[in-house]
Amino acid sequence: MENQKCLECGCELEKIGNEYICKSCEAKHIKKAYCPDCGSELEKLAACGSLSYWCNKCNELKSRKTIIQKLTKDA
Repeated sequence: MENQKCLECGCELEKIGNEYICKSCEAKHIKKAYCPDCGSELEKLAACGSLSYWCNKCNELKSRKTIIQKLTKDA
């Protein structure tokens, strides 16, 4: 797994639960999934041990292998 860098100061982030925390500047980040076709944020669907994503704009399921994940600063 690649090391994630803080969007504020560039230091390495530590994953705690679903968040990524910067020990240096204490900024909180989360990973969001985006549609590879239209770029909209995806809705996460988990069922029976399977993880998929739903795009409301394209109105179809997206495989977790094809999605685009981006780190964003948590508000």
